[in-house]
Amino acid sequence: MVPATPRRGRSLAERAAAEAFAYVMHRCRVRQHELAAEAWIQATGRPVAGGTSREVVRRYRVAPPFWAVTVEIDEPVPTGYGVNAHAVVIRYAQRDIPLSTEADGFTSVRTEFGPGCRDLLGRASTAFPAFLCETVPPAQAQEVAGTYLIDAALSQAEGRGPLLTTSASATPQRGAAVSFLECSSAWRPSSPRSSTGRSPAGSSTKTTTSSLS
Repeated sequence: MVPATPRRGRSLAERAAAEAFAYVMHRCRVRQHELAAEAWIQATGRPVAGGTSREVVRRYRVAPPFWAVTVEIDEPVPTGYGVNAHAVVIRYAQRDIPLSTEADGFTSVRTEFGPGCRDLLGRASTAFPAFLCETVPPAQAQEVAGTYLIDAALSQAEGRGPLLTTSASATPQRGAAVSFLECSSAWRPSSPRSSTGRSPAGSSTKTTTSSLS
């Protein structure tokens, strides 16, 4: 039997850099983006109630607040890398997350919200938009830390905001699924201390139906 390859964890250098960035942000009182959520989407082809032939389930749960490290100037909405309040490197993207109930007659879309998530996203506005976030793989996080964190910390501390980049930047490489920030993989907490570690299907989860975006 061939032994399984151990999963690579975060490097000490990347973890230290992210923690130092978070410390500087707190020290300089840089405002966090608080309306943050993690998302997961699943589609099935089985018939569902109402005569529709396809069901899409979108699940959202509260993610830790974050500071932007970069913002990609060629994207239509704010998108880039960030560091969350637990000193974890993430990808973020501004998203309009529907909270109303709609149906199109062809696809049944069920939206589920984890504890407190619906109320949090209901606070979104033009001045304070909502963001979808996801953690990045350890190797990518290490590249982000080495490429951007020092300059981003100085820029944010001096009031100049996050670093301006483009989505075509070669370093670090972006994952194919990152642009939508809705993963088909299983739920996982952002960090061991994350308040998002609970399943979104808990007893306090609220379920609504929305149109397919």
